[in-house]
Amino acid sequence: MKQTPDELEPILSYITAILSAIGAIAPHGAPASALYASLSNLGCSMEIFVAMMNRLVLDGFLRKRGATYLLAVEKCGKIPTVSDPEKIAVEKSLSE
Repeated sequence: MKQTPDELEPILSYITAILSAIGAIAPHGAPASALYASLSNLGCSMEIFVAMMNRLVLDGFLRKRGATYLLAVEKCGKIPTVSDPEKIAVEKSLSE
């Protein structure tokens, strides 16, 4: 089922926030639980989170080591930057 731009917008926002937050604390990576907790507060379901993370790993943007996600810099190149609430929420959650 193809998604509409309105359905994709929050997912793209979540992905940008995830990549930015993990990149900000590289090379240590971020625990999956902290990433999910911060995104669930923004309305991201577990199903969407798992699908996004699996796809980011499959496509080579992230690597997974145990329950920790690391940025695959060789694939991402320049880390995306955003200044919206999603990134701030993810980074705040990871620093706690």
